[in-house]
Amino acid sequence: MTIQRSQIVQTAKSYLGVPWTHQGRSRAGVDCVGLVVAVAGDLGILPPDLVIPPYRTRPDASLLSYFDTHMTPVSLRAIKDGTVVIFAYGGSPYHAGIVVNVNSSAIVHAYAAHRKVVPDHLEASTKGRTLIRAYDYPGVTDG
Repeated sequence: MTIQRSQIVQTAKSYLGVPWTHQGRSRAGVDCVGLVVAVAGDLGILPPDLVIPPYRTRPDASLLSYFDTHMTPVSLRAIKDGTVVIFAYGGSPYHAGIVVNVNSSAIVHAYAAHRKVVPDHLEASTKGRTLIRAYDYPGVTDG
C-alpha cells in the first residue's frame, strides 16, 4: 500500500484539539506516540489496535521500539511533510510529532502541557529537547 504525504498531513491535522491522554490511541484521546499510531490506523498503514509496550511519561529509550520496528528511518536532513520526528530530553527519547509543513517547520503533536493535540513550530518544540531521529511511515510517497 502506498500513501501520499498530503494524506498524512491532512489526517494529522484532523486530530487538532483531540485531548491528550497517556497511551491513548483514538480520537477520544492520544499522546504523542498515540497520535502517530492513530494516524497510521486511520490511513490503513498499520493496524489501529497495534500493541505497543507500555511506556512512562518520562524519557525512556523504549519509546523508539515502535518506530524502529514499524517505520522507515530517514536522515534529519531529509525531513519532509508527513515525516515523524523524535525528540530527546536529557539524552533519552521523549517526544514525537508529525511534520505538516517542512517549509515553515510546522508540526502537529499531542502536547501534555496543553492537554491536547496542537500545531507548533519545530524549533519551539525543541526547547529543552534535541531532535534526534526522523521516520517515514511505510509505503509513503511524495505527493
